Amino acid sequence: VSSLNDSEIVAANATASINTTAGKASTGVAGSFMYNSITSGNNAYVNDSTITVSGNDEENVDEALTISAQNLEKIINVSLSGNIAPKGNGVVGQISVNSIANTTNAYLHNSNVLANEKITVRANDEADIQSYTGAMSVTGGAVGFGAAIGVQDIDTNTTAYITDTQLVGSAVDTKGGNVDVLADENSNITSIVATAGIGINTAMAATFSVSANDVDTVTKAYIDKDENIKAVAINVAARNLAN
Repeated sequence: VSSLNDSEIVAANATASINTTAGKASTGVAGSFMYNSITSGNNAYVNDSTITVSGNDEENVDEALTISAQNLEKIINVSLSGNIAPKGNGVVGQISVNSIANTTNAYLHNSNVLANEKITVRANDEADIQSYTGAMSVTGGAVGFGAAIGVQDIDTNTTAYITDTQLVGSAVDTKGGNVDVLADENSNITSIVATAGIGINTAMAATFSVSANDVDTVTKAYIDKDENIKAVAINVAARNLAN
């Protein structure tokens, strides 16, 4: 039982202005705003069921039942702005905002499972944002100004669990197999924000950049309210490697 979400946004945006008019009142302006967002819910589950599995006939495969939910969402964003004003003023700006919000649930609930071999309940999230934001101003007038702002946010909830379920061996072999309940969080943000200002015989050339990145994740794995579990080994693990 599996579900996979591999939504992806690849976005590129570039703006430029060239101002060749002389005079302090002459100003070239370039700027853009980019917003990308992915919001999703991804669930794989067995609910209110009775299942009997005797094993897997494939060689070296010992999983009788696997419930897997996986999120592989990705945003790749490139945003650039530029201004050239050899004789006038130059103002350039770039704002980039990227967001991923998702829930990933894998669970076995209110069921009876008879299995000789391994039972795995796994939830995995690998949300990824790659953002590259830049602004550049070249001016020969009185003022050259450039600004770049990049904001990235990942908000995820990843859960694997077994509740109100009886897990036992089959009628052939009552010992059962291993039981794994695993939740993995591997979200990642890569952000580069850069600005450049070049003033030729100017009174002022100024640039600034701001980068704000936030990863807010909840990762849970648990077994709760079970009547009976017979297994060789039980492994319940939640791992958060978000960065």
